[in-house]
Amino acid sequence: MQWLGVLFDLDMTLVDTSCLKPLRKQRLWKEVYSHIPKTVVFPGMSELVHELSGICKMGVVTSAPRPYAERVVLFHSLPITVLSTYHDTSYHKPHPEPLLNGCQKLGIDPSMVISIGDEINDFKASQSAGIRYFHAVWGGNNLQGVPQELLCASVSDLRDRLL
Repeated sequence: MQWLGVLFDLDMTLVDTSCLKPLRKQRLWKEVYSHIPKTVVFPGMSELVHELSGICKMGVVTSAPRPYAERVVLFHSLPITVLSTYHDTSYHKPHPEPLLNGCQKLGIDPSMVISIGDEINDFKASQSAGIRYFHAVWGGNNLQGVPQELLCASVSDLRDRLL
């Protein structure tokens, strides 16, 4: 293993939050929070995160507000305590600052961290931060611009690459 930490994007990487998107766009946060029970962790992801928790440090780097990210992580009982959220940095993805903030909170040099996301901005931020990256295809976002060798078709594929 040539890495010590993993930084996950939250929405559509760890958790399928697509049902919340219309409410989030309208910034109806009370309704968003009441609908978190409708979100689901992608199949195999909870098991992978629990397995990783025994061998490395983990965090979430998201462009979402902290109260939202905390509630989603807590609701799904994910063993992740390090969060880098929208209000933690001045710049946001694709800028590297959110990922660098996550690395700092983990206490790990970016060269020893792997980032996993589902959008081109996750890839660009990881590149700029000098962090190795894998792309979560199951999030359903546009793959244009992400090199083929970084694509993970399933959580099982990601697990094979990490472990």
